Amino acid sequence: MNCLKKAWKPLIVFMLFLCFYPSYSQAVDRTEGLFQNTLIDKEYEYLDEEFKIEISEEDFDRIKVSHLENGGETKDYVDSLIVILNYELNQEFLAVNKALLQITYSWDRVGYHIWKSAEESKDLAAQAGFFHPWRFQKYIESDLEGDVKHDIIEELRYGLEQKLDLFLKDANNEELTKLGFLHSERRAQKLKEMGLEHHPPLQLKN
Repeated sequence: MNCLKKAWKPLIVFMLFLCFYPSYSQAVDRTEGLFQNTLIDKEYEYLDEEFKIEISEEDFDRIKVSHLENGGETKDYVDSLIVILNYELNQEFLAVNKALLQITYSWDRVGYHIWKSAEESKDLAAQAGFFHPWRFQKYIESDLEGDVKHDIIEELRYGLEQKLDLFLKDANNEELTKLGFLHSERRAQKLKEMGLEHHPPLQLKN
């Protein structure tokens, strides 16, 4: 079962970790408590540290029965991940959806919030010591300080002020990244390619 192969860590990943180890350690110190009690940091029986599925075909077939009975499919990684999460989280709908969002959060989505490409977002995250999109996004939204983060936020603040003709000095990081997402040109272009129209509000609702 190809999609369920055991995870392996290429040498290049190890070398990158060594290169960024100092900033990673600093990030762990700065964010202690930020990710407590989050589903992305729960210990899962059938997911490794990189959220790759580690389960025998026999066990997977056993736990996917209820998923298939409810009209689900197992065509790709996300489908298989839903099966695993439903099993591990006792089919609690809200918990499963929350965990799915956190685990599958993409660098593209981070980029929509901070007006960067997926590649730029990933590089900036590595500089700050983060290697998962959702964790980096939560760090950017928080009030924790950091040089890389400061530059991202201030550049975003300036860009939004210019685009929206607003004074956003008092806007916090979460408000700025939400506005960034709503007014992202890359996101607007993606929606247009999908045949969807989007007219973002000028400001966030109170």
